[in-house]
Amino acid sequence: GSVQRGIYAAVLLTAMDFVLDPGAVSVGLWRYSNPGLYYEVPWTNFAGWMLTGTFAAICLSKLLNGKHLPSGILVSAAWMVAFWTGVAGARLLVLPLLIGGVLLGYIVYRKSRS
Repeated sequence: GSVQRGIYAAVLLTAMDFVLDPGAVSVGLWRYSNPGLYYEVPWTNFAGWMLTGTFAAICLSKLLNGKHLPSGILVSAAWMVAFWTGVAGARLLVLPLLIGGVLLGYIVYRKSRS
């Protein structure tokens, strides 16, 4: 149902943020006033992504009324993950690099099945 899809989407969004945020912090795009243990990103940031991602995905699912998202969204997600995975690699951020690689593999797999 909608709630399961919402949680699934929120997990994917949060996983993407595990790649994006450390890269953005490392290149100085932003700083957290209370840095966390994961590349200076606080856990509350990821909790926020889970909460708002779930809510937004449930609302979007209701609006789409069972229709699939346009495939361009998946392609945009792939480009975003690829970019920030590249940043993670260039900055030697090992965990974001590994997570980004797994996400890219998953996105390519999903795109190949659609």
